[in-house]
Amino acid sequence: MNFSLPLLPWMWLDIVGTIFGNGVALSAITVAASTSLFMRRRGTGDRARKDTTNLPMVSILKPLKGVDYQLAENLAAFVNLKGHPYEVLIGIADKNDPAVAVVEQFITENPNAPFKLIITSDRPSCNPKVINLIGLETHAKGEIIIISDGNTRPHQNSLLRLVAVFDDPRVGWACTPFFVRKPSTLGAQLRAVHIGTELLSILCGVYYLTGIPLMMGKWMAVRKQALLDMGGFATLESYLGEDGAIGPILTKLNWKGAIAPDIIDIYFGDWRIQQAWAQLLRWGRLIRSFNPAGPFNLLLWNGTFWLFAAAIFWLAKARLGAAFLAFAGIASWLCNSFTYVRFGGDARHLITLPLADIKAILIVLFSYISRDVIWRGQRFRLGKNSQILSSEPITFKDGATKSNDDLATNSR
Repeated sequence: MNFSLPLLPWMWLDIVGTIFGNGVALSAITVAASTSLFMRRRGTGDRARKDTTNLPMVSILKPLKGVDYQLAENLAAFVNLKGHPYEVLIGIADKNDPAVAVVEQFITENPNAPFKLIITSDRPSCNPKVINLIGLETHAKGEIIIISDGNTRPHQNSLLRLVAVFDDPRVGWACTPFFVRKPSTLGAQLRAVHIGTELLSILCGVYYLTGIPLMMGKWMAVRKQALLDMGGFATLESYLGEDGAIGPILTKLNWKGAIAPDIIDIYFGDWRIQQAWAQLLRWGRLIRSFNPAGPFNLLLWNGTFWLFAAAIFWLAKARLGAAFLAFAGIASWLCNSFTYVRFGGDARHLITLPLADIKAILIVLFSYISRDVIWRGQRFRLGKNSQILSSEPITFKDGATKSNDDLATNSR
């Protein structure tokens, strides 16, 4: 005779909460530790370059639109990079762009720096950053091509450390993680906390554990031969997320990706909360275009989300499941805090972590409301893998086109 009793609903919730709570907590701890271990390799590229003969030439391409925060100071960081002969090609599509004057003045004040300003072109129906890169590509002399956004500020060894991963002849593309420095406003701090916690952990920790590189275009490199194999930057002109598209394309051509154990500094300036929201929403919809479930990554180590889940389970009388979900939330907070402070973040910014978590939860929802992305004065409709299906300029009611400042930021 079978005397077993059926599981009550709250018992099922206890089982679910126990499994998810332990899984999330364990993964958060593992990835935080893996991120730290991965970054302990930061000096390996330096040591690998004791022989400075026959080093490959590097071309650094900087596609600009508008004046990024502290643009002149950012450019100054590129003057004395170590380890390789290099050139910095700055592309601006509009000769009347205010960035032209800043760049020209900087070049005049630094006549010995390897900088060159090139006026490129623009095609509104395509990715404006990629069209800019196409204009720079024909001028690039390097065996390694680095793409660098206007708000990046590398360290003297950053070039050395990124190019070192190309010692493996199978590597066709690579990138370096990045970290927001000195965020002065709430909007900037919200982005800084997200980038310096979950995003850094995904880039570094996941790569350390799995060898799978996730590309981010702040400081990204591609081997010239790999670029030629894929047909040049023109292959990417119809993709809004060119950094996410380049990996799958080159993988099909038998090239390998890598992540350099280093950190590039970026600066946002006086960002408003709206700007932080707009940038993360763009990311969410871009990620969704590559993977329908992609935005849910924002919940994986989201401590506030798991504490909300714990409260719901508690109200449903699943006390054991609630306890483990609360453990997952606290573990996520602690691991994210450790990662942020470990790599130079100000511990005082962590007070915004719950707010950043709530913003991320809302971004997941809004990522599925529309396929439209607003960037650089254009509204883009996205298809699969961030392919641009259509685009149109964003205008005010009086017909004026919105400026870069109105549309959050030039950098994705």
